[in-house]
Amino acid sequence: QREKPWFDLGMEMRGRFDAEEVDYSWASTEEGHIQSLFTQQQSLSGIAVKSTTCKSTQCQITISVMDQDHANETAMTITKVLSGEKFSQIIFDSQVQQGETILYVARNEKGFEFN
Repeated sequence: QREKPWFDLGMEMRGRFDAEEVDYSWASTEEGHIQSLFTQQQSLSGIAVKSTTCKSTQCQITISVMDQDHANETAMTITKVLSGEKFSQIIFDSQVQQGETILYVARNEKGFEFN
């Protein structure tokens, strides 16, 4: 933050995600896996998923939220489930004003590399 006081993690993650190429075979499989978690896991059953999109090294999951408390509670619930899966790093971009939170989940243990 000292080197880049203007740094916005949400904007950084959106830019990285938008610029990434798609690994179609991996992306399709992961999107299906993530969507099935939200339908099969009891703790995730009440969460409204707007979209799930995977690329090559990450997936973006957009969920509906009512307010900041709901966003925080939902983030904790999702983190518990996804960390039990193969996702090692999860970054949340809370967009409460727009009624959503965007999750970025890393494909592998290397996670997201920030310099």
